[in-house]
Amino acid sequence: MLDYPKRMFVPFLLFLLVAAPFELHAADEFTISPTALGPLKLPFGHATASKAKLQRLFPKFTIKYGIGQGDSPNFHIFEVSSPSGELLFTIKSFIEEGKSDKETAAEVPISILSVYSRTIPDSYGLRVGDSASKVIARRGKNLKSGWGHFDFLAGDGLIFYRFGNNEKHSVDEPFSLESAAREDLRIQSISWPGPAWE
Repeated sequence: MLDYPKRMFVPFLLFLLVAAPFELHAADEFTISPTALGPLKLPFGHATASKAKLQRLFPKFTIKYGIGQGDSPNFHIFEVSSPSGELLFTIKSFIEEGKSDKETAAEVPISILSVYSRTIPDSYGLRVGDSASKVIARRGKNLKSGWGHFDFLAGDGLIFYRFGNNEKHSVDEPFSLESAAREDLRIQSISWPGPAWE
């Protein structure tokens, strides 16, 4: 047994009982479903986000906001992180051509929401890091699936899974959720309302 002075035992025990569970369960208080991410309602076609709205709904977390660029049109991007700095989820809102690509305080429509943390399960009990086999067990093998860039994607009903970068395959070759299970591919992110690739 470790030789701690007795006077140190009580503060250490309090830390384990208070601080550690807070971090463990900081995001476990909510799930991603077809209609909500915890307190953030996701009415299909009408879901919106702003930095102020996210700060109000997720006061324990750090919210970063900016304008992103990529192969797609520019987009508003919100990053929500835990107190320890773990990225929990992101929200992108693609900016239509001809519209301002400056930061705004106004609410913007949510184009894609992606969960990156294992602490946030979906409404099927699936989490980042779970296997394609577990997806089949929980949701069946007939989900919509295909390649997005180099990511294998599968899902339906507004909840989709990204299984990451698999360079062994051509995006033109047949590949199914069962193929992903045979290769033990794991969920890299969970997205709403459609598939999201990196």
